[in-house]
Amino acid sequence: MDNFDLKKYLVENKVTANSRMIEEAENENSHSAIEDFVMSHPQYEDLSPRELAKKVAEYAQEWKNVSTNYTGIKDYFRELEKSGDLL
Repeated sequence: MDNFDLKKYLVENKVTANSRMIEEAENENSHSAIEDFVMSHPQYEDLSPRELAKKVAEYAQEWKNVSTNYTGIKDYFRELEKSGDLL
């Protein structure tokens, strides 16, 4: 293991405080974007607050599952709207 890079390992595995803070910020930004998307989409305007919260949670889980396939959450939403594949 002569080529082991401890710094790279710590950053990639989110072991450092800084990498955990970055991940938290990304998650908060994604959650805000999901809330904005759901709240502004006409398809969801008649949902109750509880149903809206459930829809946001569904999109958050889906984003967690597919996020590596997109450059950002806005790209994900553009594709959903283009395909008509809303949750």
